[in-house]
Amino acid sequence: MANNHRLKLNRVADVYDEEALAALVLSGQYLAFLPDHFASRFEHRGEMRRIRPDIYTYVSDHWTVVRRAPKSSGLVITFLNCLRKVHQTAYRGIVSE
Repeated sequence: MANNHRLKLNRVADVYDEEALAALVLSGQYLAFLPDHFASRFEHRGEMRRIRPDIYTYVSDHWTVVRRAPKSSGLVITFLNCLRKVHQTAYRGIVSE
């Protein structure tokens, strides 16, 4: 929402997941912010294009939080290790077991 206000954009539809947002954009009647990793498949097929990425872009931080005690299960540790591999350059605060 902060980006909508900063860029003076009007919200005219509400959706709750990326797939629904992409469907609106693909209809040709809407513009939207979509994550690069999600929109790239539509870009490669020529179904979507970026509009002024020098202006209409933003970065979103994501965090992973786990309890310190009791000790994390093997499943949680595996999940955290997968996150580390995928996001090696940007993680911090993930505690190894």
